[in-house]
Order: sequence, then C-alpha cells, then structure tokens
Amino acid sequence: MPGKRRYTINEAGLYMCPDCDYTAAKSSTFCMHLNTHKESKINKCKFCDKILLHKKTLEEHLITFSGRGDHPRLEKKEFECPDELCDFSSSKKGNCRTHYMRKHVAKETDALKEEKDGEISCKTCKNVFASSGLFYYHSIGCVSLPIRDSRHQLLEQLA
Repeated sequence: MPGKRRYTINEAGLYMCPDCDYTAAKSSTFCMHLNTHKESKINKCKFCDKILLHKKTLEEHLITFSGRGDHPRLEKKEFECPDELCDFSSSKKGNCRTHYMRKHVAKETDALKEEKDGEISCKTCKNVFASSGLFYYHSIGCVSLPIRDSRHQLLEQLA
C-alpha cells in the first residue's frame, strides 16, 4: 500500500530504527523516534532540546516552563468571557467556551444533556462524554439559539 510504513521487528518483538540502534516496544513511541530523523517534523524546544511529538505539545511545554531554566518568560494570553457583564477569564480559550456554556447558556445546554448509568450524552448528536466538562465544551456545536438572541453572536466568537 502506498504511504504505509513497514517496520522491522527484532526477535524480542521490539521495533528497530533503520537509521540508528534505537528500539521501542510501542509503535507510537517508535513513530515519535522516527520523527527525530526528519528535520521538518521535529518539534524541538530550542531552550532545552526536548523533542515533543506534536506542535501543540511544544506550545504547552513552552507555557509550562516559562521563566524556568533557560526558558524565557512568556506573556500568557488571557481569553475573556464574551459576555460584557462577566469578569471570567482564562489562559485557555476552551475554558472560556466551557464557562460560557455552563453559565450563560445553561438552560439550553442542560436541555441537551442526558445522564444515565454514569454516562453523559448529548441528546442532539448522541455522542457520549467521560465528563460534564467535555460535554459542555462540545455543546457549542449542538445548542441552538435564535439569531436575534444576543448570545447567538457571542457563541460564534467562541467556536
């Protein structure tokens, strides 16, 4: 199959790198290692040389270690609740989104929420969630507000 990688596995069942003597038990760990041989795919911290699998993980690493060791202090971007009367803010947009759905669109969001046998699901799309936070984050796509409702435009800012 085109695009499908073939890996060599040794007698111990470990994945063997074709470029060096590295071996790994898990294919996910092995794939991460293979990316270290591809300069264009490396997500490497230029301050501590740590290699991370995803660009997003590198961004989170830089925020976590901001001002520590050789890492420069970063200004954290604050996301504010779009409701002018609310003073909620967070360094993560997803937290603002969840906050908004829980506090400002609670009635409509709770109408979509179905809890049964410890599971939380969405009545609109039938997706199942491990926590209420994940449900509220998700609900922005399933809740329906009239266009004339002032909250309708605010939802679009968070999507």
